[in-house]
Parts: sequence; structure tokens; C-alpha cells
Amino acid sequence: MKIIDLTHTMHEEMPVFPGTEKPIFFPANTLEKDGFKETKLSLYSHTGTHIDAPAHMLKDANCLDQLEINHFVGKAMVLDLSSINKKEISKEDLLEYENKLNDLDYVLLMTGWNKYWDSDKYFDGFPFLSVEATEWLTSFNLKGIGVDAISIDDMKT
Repeated sequence: MKIIDLTHTMHEEMPVFPGTEKPIFFPANTLEKDGFKETKLSLYSHTGTHIDAPAHMLKDANCLDQLEINHFVGKAMVLDLSSINKKEISKEDLLEYENKLNDLDYVLLMTGWNKYWDSDKYFDGFPFLSVEATEWLTSFNLKGIGVDAISIDDMKT
């Protein structure tokens, strides 16, 4: 199995959701003083590339530490939606991939919005899934859906 790292590098000036504190990397111990190097990290769980736990939005749902480790690996496919020139991704935009979704664990939506990473635009006007598209995708036995934007849904509704 080929493993691809899709994470953004974490640093103190990285973009964070408006209103969220930026991460802090504090040199807690040094080789010179303590004989070992250690950094204290202070950040929110939604900083940078992350996985939303079901409990993030659903009452009484699982947190990430309650899911088996095999939940976090599997067969994925990138759906290239970067040519869609609208904010809302509809079910119709996804239908051409229907026959392939049954054999997948993860679907990764490539909208092209990652080009705005490291800018304020990343947090506003991003493409999102319609309710109908979301419900349709959840009808497949997927472990997760990834997106190259701040959220998979329209946070303004």
C-alpha cells in the first residue's frame, strides 16, 4: 500500500481559524541545559491538517481515541473537483465516481482551495458539499471524507 502524507507543516505563524489562537512551540528543554531537547506544544485540535471526530458535531458520538486504529488507514481516491466553478458541490458533481466509491475507505475532495493556504482567503468563500451530496456520500461505507479547504460544509448555514 502506498502511503501519502497530505499534512501541512505546523509552525507558529501557520493559518488558524479566525478567533483561534495560533500554536505555540516553546523550547521546554535544551541539550545544553538538560541533556535532551523537548518542545512544549500548545495548540487547538483543529489546528492545521486534522481529523474531525464524530463527537465534534454529534452528541454522544465517538472521539478519535475511541476509534480503532484501523479506522485511520485504508484505500482512498482523490476526486478532482477543481474545475467546478461554484461554491456548492452537488450530488450531480459526484455521480461520475459512483461505481468506484463502493471499494473505498476514504474519499478526498480536491477542490483546488489549498492554493489559498497561508492567506486569509482560505477561511472564506471555500467550496463545500451540498446537504444532498453529503447524504449521498454517507450512503457508501466510507470511513471518512477529506477536503483541501477549511471545512466540508457551509459554515454560514
